[in-house]
Amino acid sequence: MKFSYTNLHVGEPFGPTLAERLIEIEADLAIRDGKQLIFTDTNFPIGELAYHLSTWLTTPGERHGFVLDTMSTDPGWVLIEEREEGWTVGSIMEPGVWSTPTSWEKLSSEIRRFVRCVRTDIGLMGADPDCIPDPEGNVL
Repeated sequence: MKFSYTNLHVGEPFGPTLAERLIEIEADLAIRDGKQLIFTDTNFPIGELAYHLSTWLTTPGERHGFVLDTMSTDPGWVLIEEREEGWTVGSIMEPGVWSTPTSWEKLSSEIRRFVRCVRTDIGLMGADPDCIPDPEGNVL
């Protein structure tokens, strides 16, 4: 399971509210399970995705599935479900296409890696990486 992106850009103006800042962070997103493409989209709001994944990962309590619900997309463009065999990733945009089940440890490790990459890359572009919480609690 891998979340990746290319063509990262931070639009202008980089607005004053958190929602405006996150919406302006876009890239071409691909979610893959080995060679299988689970979901892809161009100009995807990866700032919002990284923010919501990090928040989901670090929220205390019992873990439930993840449904990306943003100002830029319909709910469910990225879905994570816990099944008997493990955690799977899919999208309402590709019904019936799901990753193979994986352990919580592998899934959470990949989410942490993805969020760290987005934070680092937007920081290198001059944007404030702290608009996306680091799932490890670090500040760049």
